[in-house]
Amino acid sequence: MKDLRQSMDTILLRIQEACVRTGRKPKEVLLVAISKTILPETIRKAYELGQKDFGENQAQQFRDKRIVLQDLTLSWHFVGTLQSNKVKYVVGHAEYIHSVNSLSILRKIDQRAAVCGCVQKVLIEVNVSGEESKHGVCQNEMGVILEHSRSMPNIHVMGFMAMAPFVEDPEEVRWVFRKMKDLQAKWLSEYPSLHHLSMGMSGDFEVAVEEGATMVRVGTALFGAR
Repeated sequence: MKDLRQSMDTILLRIQEACVRTGRKPKEVLLVAISKTILPETIRKAYELGQKDFGENQAQQFRDKRIVLQDLTLSWHFVGTLQSNKVKYVVGHAEYIHSVNSLSILRKIDQRAAVCGCVQKVLIEVNVSGEESKHGVCQNEMGVILEHSRSMPNIHVMGFMAMAPFVEDPEEVRWVFRKMKDLQAKWLSEYPSLHHLSMGMSGDFEVAVEEGATMVRVGTALFGAR
């Protein structure tokens, strides 16, 4: 518990310092603790220390942990690639689905949300770096997806998600986060709900915050190596 507390305090301090450097308020940035492979008991400890937002990337593990921890008031985030046959495990249970990477999965989420009687908050995952190994829509597909989302009453598109390439020096991927901020600015006047940028992980979250991230997805720096 002591190590977890120290890790959490350190991460929150680093977020705060990154905000100060760029004239932002720390409350503008949400720490999403990535709890994939982490036991429910450890998630419970983090919750007791004040962490409320947790991210999972496997639909069935998300379902199982949510059931085990249903006595806690958690905000769940789904951050992994969502397969159409697993949508039922996530929609209506996750506060945000960060990783919508195609029009077809957006439609599946909308259909499932209609069955659940909810409006699902989602982020569109963008492959801004152009890496073949990364999921996400191309920037030139963004207009089509956003336009189609207008006709989906059970979807609320709240912003964008990105994963930067893994590098030793986070300064090398600052351009990715800056490009995401530019993309948000491009569409924000037409779609004013796009105020979230989910970007930045354990190795680069401070640079992401400096470039405008509103959600950072931190796992290893908080819980240790998997």
